[in-house]
Amino acid sequence: MTTRAEVGALLQQTAWLRALARSLVSDPLLSDDLVQDAWLAALVRPPQSGGSVRGWLATVLRRRSRELARERERRARREEVAARDEALASVDDVVARAEVQRRLVEAVLALAEPYRTSVLLRFFEELPQREIARRMQTTTATVNSRLTRALDELRERLARGGGRAQWFQVLLPLLREPALAPVALGVGAMKLFLGVAAALSLGVAFALWRSGSEPSRLTLEPPALAHVDAAPLAVPGTESVQSEPAQPEPARRALPDEPRANTSAAPAAPVAPVARLVRGRVLDSTGFALGGVRVALAADERAEPLDSACTSGPGGWFELALAAPADASAAAIVSADPRYATVLAGSARVRGDAQPTVVVAPRVRLAGIVVDEDGAPLAGARLELGLAPDFGSAWGLVPDFTRPQRWSTTSADDGRFELASVPALAEAVLSATLGGYEPYAETPPAHGDAALVVVLARPRSDEGVVRGVVVDPEGAPVEGARVSARAEIARTGRDGAFVLDLARAGTRPPLIALKRGYEPARLAPELDADGRPSWPRHVVLRLGAPPTSIRGRVVDDDGRPVAGARVWLDDPTVFGQLGKDMVSAESLLRGDERWWSFEVTKTDGTFEIGGLFARPYHVQAMDPILLASADSGPVFPAPAPLELVLATHDVYPRVAGHIVTQSGEPVAGVAVRMMRQTYVVELAEGHQSDALERAPVFSDDDGAFEFASVPKEGVGLIVEGESILFTGTRLVDEKDVEAIEIVVTRRLHLQLELDAPHDRVDALRVLDADGVELILNVMQDEGSLHGPEMPVIDGRSAVISLDDRATTLVLLRGTKVVARLPLSLAPGDPNVVRY
Repeated sequence: MTTRAEVGALLQQTAWLRALARSLVSDPLLSDDLVQDAWLAALVRPPQSGGSVRGWLATVLRRRSRELARERERRARREEVAARDEALASVDDVVARAEVQRRLVEAVLALAEPYRTSVLLRFFEELPQREIARRMQTTTATVNSRLTRALDELRERLARGGGRAQWFQVLLPLLREPALAPVALGVGAMKLFLGVAAALSLGVAFALWRSGSEPSRLTLEPPALAHVDAAPLAVPGTESVQSEPAQPEPARRALPDEPRANTSAAPAAPVAPVARLVRGRVLDSTGFALGGVRVALAADERAEPLDSACTSGPGGWFELALAAPADASAAAIVSADPRYATVLAGSARVRGDAQPTVVVAPRVRLAGIVVDEDGAPLAGARLELGLAPDFGSAWGLVPDFTRPQRWSTTSADDGRFELASVPALAEAVLSATLGGYEPYAETPPAHGDAALVVVLARPRSDEGVVRGVVVDPEGAPVEGARVSARAEIARTGRDGAFVLDLARAGTRPPLIALKRGYEPARLAPELDADGRPSWPRHVVLRLGAPPTSIRGRVVDDDGRPVAGARVWLDDPTVFGQLGKDMVSAESLLRGDERWWSFEVTKTDGTFEIGGLFARPYHVQAMDPILLASADSGPVFPAPAPLELVLATHDVYPRVAGHIVTQSGEPVAGVAVRMMRQTYVVELAEGHQSDALERAPVFSDDDGAFEFASVPKEGVGLIVEGESILFTGTRLVDEKDVEAIEIVVTRRLHLQLELDAPHDRVDALRVLDADGVELILNVMQDEGSLHGPEMPVIDGRSAVISLDDRATTLVLLRGTKVVARLPLSLAPGDPNVVRY
C-alpha cells in the first residue's frame, strides 16, 4: 500500500508545472490561468490529427495572454473607481481538487513494477526513453511498450464505474486548476498534493488524453511549449519553407541566366515570410533536460545572439521560428540566458523532424595571470578551455546537429588573461601553451575563479632547446616578436630573447620570427649526417624592411568590376599552429589569425593585400555568388595594379540530377550544396580547408534538383540531410552534368557500452556483408570526425553515425580482435550494443 511518506518523498523536487506560462508572464497567478485555458481548449477542441500539438498550444497561450492583458487593463480602470474584496477559494473546491490529485497519484504508485518506475522516470523525472532504457538495463522499444501498457492501466483504473467520460472528468479539474490553497490544506498537504498535480498530473493526463482519443498515435513525449519573442510560429499543418544562410555581399547580383523581374507589371502585394520552425531541446552537461533557459539564434556558435529568441519549456523543449530577415544568416542556436554558457550550440539549419540539441552549463569567469617559475609574468601564452574527448558519450549524446564551442585567449603583456563567459564543467581541461615552456593542463575550479595563477615551467632538459634573440634591421632587440617552429610559438621579452623546445611533437624547422611592421626573419639549420637539424648555440633572427602589398581589381569576362569578391593568397607562408588552427605569416602581419585571410573587393572591384614578402605569390579571387574563380599565376608585390578576370562565361547553363537510395528510390527534401574549395593546408593530424558555397537547393518529391550557371571547373556538389550520410560528387567526374545521379545511404547510429572490466576493449570497427570496413563518423553540424576505427573510452564509444550496410561490429584491444558481434541496426534512436 502506498504511504504518505512515499508520496511526499516523491514530490520534493517538483518545479516545472508552469515553466512555460511563467516565461510568458511574470505573474504566477496569471500563468495558472494561461495553463488551465490552454488545457481546457485542448480538451474541448483538440488540434487536428497530425498537427503540431506544441505549436497549437503555444498559439493558444499567446492569444490568451494578449486577451488577459487587455482584461487586466479594463479591470485596472474599473478598480480605480470601485475597490473589490478578494475572494478565497471554497474549502470544498480545494478538498475536491486534492482528492482528484490524490486519486491519480495513488493510481500511478499502485502500478506494478516495472511500470511504476517507467512512468515516474518518464513523467516526473522527465527522462527520455533512451535514458530510461539505460537505467533499467533494457531497450527503448521495451520502455515504450511499458509506458503504453501503464497508460492503458491508468486509464482503466480512472474509468472504473463510468467509462471514458469518468476518467475525462477526473482529469479535467487537474488540467484546469493545478494549484492548491495553503490556507485550506496546510504546508505538508500543500507540498504533497501540489507536487502530485505538477509532476504527474499534467504529463500523465495529457498522455492519457492523447492515447484515449488517438489509440494508434500514442504520444509519449510530454507536451512542450516555448514562447517565441520575435518571430511567429508556423500555423500547425502548413508547409514550412526553409530560410538558408546567405553569403555576405555589398549588393545582390543576379546570376547570368537568372530571370529578371518584370518591372512594368503592377507591384505584387507584400507577402509575409513563412516561418521555418526549428524544434530542439536544452540539456545540461550531464544530459538532463533544462526548462526555463533562454536560447536564441546566432550567425555562428561564437557570434552574438540575434533578436529571435525563446525560452525552453518542460522537458527542455523549445521552438524557434526563422521568419525575420536577420534569421536568414542564422546557423546556430545558443544560450542567451545570463545564467548559462553554451557548451554545444544547436544547428539552426536543420529541416523536417531533425531536433538540434543545445547543451549548456552554469556561466562562470576564469581569470588570472600566467607566470614563469620565478613569478615573472609571461605574455603571449595561449589559454584554452576544452571538453573531454568523450564528452556526452556517458549519456548517449547524438552530436549530429550540434556545433562545438571553443574558448581561448592569450595572456597580455602583464601576463593577465580572462575567459569571461565559459561553462562550469566537471570534466573540462584548462590548458596553457607557450613556446619554450612545458605545456600546462589542469581541471579548472567548478565555480569559476578570478585569481588563477598559471605557472609555466621551462623544459627539464636542454636537449632540443634552442635559445636566441630577435633584432630589428639595425640590430636592436625587438620585444613581443613571435618565433615559431611550427607547433611551438614563443614570444620575445624586453631583451628580444626567446626559448623554443624543439623536442616537442610537431615542431620542425625552419624558425620564423615576425613582428608587425617588419619583414619576417627565417632560419633553416644545416642537417647532420643522420638528417637531424644542427642548431647553433645561440640563434640571431634579424627582421627585415617593412612588408609590401599587392593592389588590384577584380572584373568579370565583360570587364565590369565585381564587388564583394573574395581575394586571398593561394600560397601564404606557413608560420605555425595556434591551437588546432594553422596560421600564416602574412595574415599575422595584417593582424588576422585566420589562415584563410581574405580581402573583399569594393564597389569598384579594387582590393589590397598587405603583409607580403619580397617573393612571388599566387593571388586567388572568387565570386561568392556564381563561384567563378581567377588565379593570377606567380606575381611579385609591385606598385602596378593587378587585374583578375573571373571566368563568368565559362559555365554550364544547367546542372541537374536526382538523389536516390541504393535501391533507386528518390529521396526528397535533402540539401544539395554547390561548393568550391578556397584552400587546403596539411596538418600533422589531417588537413584544414574551407570553401565557398551557393545557397542550397532541396530535392523535390522525385529526388530532382537543379542549378543554373555553374562554373565548369573546380565545383563539387555535396548532399546533406538529417536522415542520410553526406556524400557528393565533382562535376569533372560526371559524364552528363544534366543527368547526375547521386546515391545516398541512410544515417544510422550506434553506441557501444561495455560491462566491467572496461579495459577489455579500446577501439571498434564495423564491416559490411562482404567484410569490407565501413567509414565511421562522429557527426557534427559542419563536419565530422571520421575513419575506419573509433576509440572506446572508459567503457563507451561516442554515438557513431554509419550507413545501413553495417552487419558486423568488431571489438579491438590494440591490434587484437576481442569479439565479432552481429549487427541489425534500426533508424531512430541510437542502437546501443552492450558487451
